[in-house]
Amino acid sequence: MNLDILIRILLTLGSQPHCDGYGVCKIELLEQVIETKCETCLEGQIKQNEKGISITLAMRNIPDKLFIKHFTAEFFIVDADMVLPSDICKQLGLPNGYTIKSGK
Repeated sequence: MNLDILIRILLTLGSQPHCDGYGVCKIELLEQVIETKCETCLEGQIKQNEKGISITLAMRNIPDKLFIKHFTAEFFIVDADMVLPSDICKQLGLPNGYTIKSGK
C-alpha cells in the first residue's frame, strides 16, 4: 500500500455513460489532460489511506448550479459503480479494477 502517494486528477462529475446524473463519470491523471472546456470537471487529488481512497477537489471555480447539484446534500451521491483507470490504480498500488461503489 502506498499511503503517501498523492496523485493530481481531473474528475468529471456525473454518471456514465453520458456524464449526467450524480457521482463520478470519469477520473483522469491531470498530467494527461491537455486542455478542457468541460463544465463538470474539477481538478483534485486522489490518495490511498487506511480506509480506502480519498479524493479532494478544488472548488474554487465551480459554477453555482454544479455546486448545488452535487455538494449541498448531506452526502455525495454516486449513482453507479466507477472503476478507477488502471494507470491510477498502478500509481496508488491498488489492484487493477479497483471500484468506487455506488451509494452515499
